[in-house]
Amino acid sequence: MATSPSAFVAPFVALPDTYSQLGILAENYPNFFAATISGALTSGTIYVQRLALPGPITVTNILTGVATAGVTLTAAQNFAGLYDASGNQIGVTADQSGTWTSTGVKTMALTGGPFAVNQPFVFAAYLANGTTPPLFARGAGAGIGSPIVNLGASGATMATASNGTLATALPGSLVYASNSAAGSPQHIWTGLS
Repeated sequence: MATSPSAFVAPFVALPDTYSQLGILAENYPNFFAATISGALTSGTIYVQRLALPGPITVTNILTGVATAGVTLTAAQNFAGLYDASGNQIGVTADQSGTWTSTGVKTMALTGGPFAVNQPFVFAAYLANGTTPPLFARGAGAGIGSPIVNLGASGATMATASNGTLATALPGSLVYASNSAAGSPQHIWTGLS
């Protein structure tokens, strides 16, 4: 019997003890699978990461790792955001153009948070603009390309995707049917706290 793409994330939902040890509420895949794999973001492309949630949570921050710092990032055009299962924006960070110019784990507060989230899943979104966008820590499978990461999934069931280009800000809502393997989707490690 084939396993649906949405069932793939289920094992990562059953780790509340691990999450509490890490100081997070959820992650899209175990943080120890994140690596420095070539491929910086493409300026103006919105990258989305699907996270299954363990149940109702209250989210204050999005976490990720910058593996290679961005260079000359455009002010007020670099953000991370969180979207609910219907594509509505839950929250967005302040501009990260100064933060993403250094390496390390980044804990990015959602403006106006914390936010109560009671969804089966959410999507975290990343948008970078500048001369050299950052390279985020991401799953090794991403180096092979989207087919191995998404395993034939489409739309809202994709683990990672691009969802629009030429953006300078994150939109108020996303249409997950528009999620695409185009634009070299990045399987960026993402945590929520």
